[in-house]
Amino acid sequence: MAKKTASRTPARTFHEAEFSGSPKTVRGLLAGLGCEIQDLGIVADTLDRFQIVGKKDLYPNQLSGGQQQRIFIARALAQEADLMLMDEPFSGVDAPSQEAILGILEQLHAQGVTLLVSTHDLNLAAARFDRVLLLNKVVVAFDRGPAVLTAENLVA
Repeated sequence: MAKKTASRTPARTFHEAEFSGSPKTVRGLLAGLGCEIQDLGIVADTLDRFQIVGKKDLYPNQLSGGQQQRIFIARALAQEADLMLMDEPFSGVDAPSQEAILGILEQLHAQGVTLLVSTHDLNLAAARFDRVLLLNKVVVAFDRGPAVLTAENLVA
């Protein structure tokens, strides 16, 4: 699989219906990215990285919300992109899954991958990400979390 410039992780809630009747197993969802035989190692590494190797032959509707979300992220990771666009990656996940996802995002950031993550959890954004972009139909502020999450900006 050729390295992509960007990959995306959709909001899980938009794809629940698609996953509920999905004929593909977890491994099939990851391998269905146009992989060549030699690229299946990337899929195996990604499954291992997300601690979902034991789930590879299950169908998405057999997984918890956190496991489904990790599959979305694993699928984006398998594309080895330099930029990852992530829509609500913490939606519907429990605290341990959120921490696992954040740990992987920190590893990716350390490897030079640019992450653009949307979230409604302002405290999480300020605590765990280098920069915060606050939107309210227009850009309200963009800076480090404490500089963005001021009372003045939050009522804008």
